[in-house]
Amino acid sequence: MIRRNLGASAFWLALLAVPAYSALQGSVVRLVSPTWRVTGSEQLNIQDIRQWGGDVKVEREYGVRSVTLKSYSEADQTAGIVEEQAADASSAYGLFTFYRTDAMHAVPGVELAAEGPNGAIMARGKLFIRVPASAASSLSAGDLRSLLIAIGGAKPSAESLLELPSSLPLSGLRADSVKYILGAEACRIALPQLSAKNVGFAEDAAEVESGVYRIGNASVTAVAINYPTPQIAHRRFSLLAGILQLNRQNGPQSSYGKRAGSYVVLALDAPNADVARRALAKFKFSENVSWDQPRPLTGRELAFQLLHLFLSNIFIILLSAGSAILGGLIIFFGRLALGRIFPNALWAHTDRDPTIRLNLF
Repeated sequence: MIRRNLGASAFWLALLAVPAYSALQGSVVRLVSPTWRVTGSEQLNIQDIRQWGGDVKVEREYGVRSVTLKSYSEADQTAGIVEEQAADASSAYGLFTFYRTDAMHAVPGVELAAEGPNGAIMARGKLFIRVPASAASSLSAGDLRSLLIAIGGAKPSAESLLELPSSLPLSGLRADSVKYILGAEACRIALPQLSAKNVGFAEDAAEVESGVYRIGNASVTAVAINYPTPQIAHRRFSLLAGILQLNRQNGPQSSYGKRAGSYVVLALDAPNADVARRALAKFKFSENVSWDQPRPLTGRELAFQLLHLFLSNIFIILLSAGSAILGGLIIFFGRLALGRIFPNALWAHTDRDPTIRLNLF
């Protein structure tokens, strides 16, 4: 397995700490015990996601398989939340970045969660959670925080964090601008500057991360496209270079780019070549080859594996014993049958073998 990592100064979780730290400045977070409990659950059709601001095409691109409407209650308060199950943890994270807007801010003390005028959103494992504005607006900041913790805890599990994509370089990055895109429709909405059909989502399994960087007094949108192999990246970069006229000074909204390994990195809407080069220089790449390592087994999986091993040994023992008994029966009844067919044959009556006495002295 080839592991490819974007050169970032810290693990991607540091990205989450930036808005959380800003939100904590000048405010006191009220610690509330998450005593919310589920009081109702209803399975919905994926088409129903439109009621809460979702885009069905985008949901399908992130592999959403089911949508559930749940009711939570605490004392005299009730809140309805929408729970979507995506294909994996990275897909749920992608939905979180796609629906997070500039008007949202991080929820203090809750990782991968944001709130704003349209409600709150959160990613936990394969789940993407929405707290609609109708429910979020009726709750205080502390109650909303306790609700989110009751739903998915204060932070994602360590196992799900390993499934998330590599972080973009953090220096100069506007944290709320990060997008993780897996399909053409999401790309068309989140990155209108980039033609989705030229990226190769369906054909080449492209994965896109983008973010807005502050370079001096200018802003530039950086896009990192990850392809399965360097050969595919080389072909796609050649295509994009011609279409976007990369690395040419075409006015204040020019595009620049480079390829490194299986990554194509673009600087879109750059005011000049110097700003673009400084943005692209933030991306450093390294590759290493390692053997595929099996993921650690959970306690339940280990128990089932040991039970399977025990039953397999029992089966082998019973099979060996049965084969020995069957072989003995075949020999015994075979001799009986041969004795009836060849009554005068000596080898058919070994139990009647004559005793030969030798008088040597």
